[in-house]
Amino acid sequence: MAAAERGLAVFVMEPLLGGRLAGKLPPRARAVLDSARDPHLRTPAAWGLSWVWNHPQVTMLLSGMTDIAQVDENSSLADLALPNSMTANQLDTIARVLMEFEKSNRVPCTGCGYCMPCPKGINIPGCFAAYNASYAHSWFTGLSQYFTASAVRTSEPKLVSSCVKCGKCARHCPQHIDIPERLDDVRRRFQPGSVTAALKAFCKTRSS
Repeated sequence: MAAAERGLAVFVMEPLLGGRLAGKLPPRARAVLDSARDPHLRTPAAWGLSWVWNHPQVTMLLSGMTDIAQVDENSSLADLALPNSMTANQLDTIARVLMEFEKSNRVPCTGCGYCMPCPKGINIPGCFAAYNASYAHSWFTGLSQYFTASAVRTSEPKLVSSCVKCGKCARHCPQHIDIPERLDDVRRRFQPGSVTAALKAFCKTRSS
């Protein structure tokens, strides 16, 4: 890491990608971890945190915890997860999980919300979550999430097609995602062809 090479401390934020690597792994990625049957790494969170701690450049890991069980687990892991302590088999498992995860994690959004509020009211994190879900699970699952995120069933929908590419969101994104361009990907995925016009007509009918 460039910071460590310059003698600077390295603090890792959101090591589990906003919790997605803990409880929302794509089924195929979770299956890889389950098949490893590692006696010390029993959960996706344990694998993820241990991999970060495996790097000698890391000074501190900042992991959000929501209950005492997670505090206990993270504390126990921290006692065992020393730099360069992961085995070749464990690192191979991580590599295979990464391959499966990247197949579905098309937009590396952590859901931090720094891009919000959108001037057009678009739920940017929600739309990206739906887009990724359409690859991790199924297109219909993603579409359902998109309908919820964009409030299609209300009289005031916030469709991704309403984006005017002002760029305000991208300037605040800590992941440096080109948000306006990726929202175009969401639009093509869920609003192909005449679907946008049909959705707008449907919503206009509901509001009248």
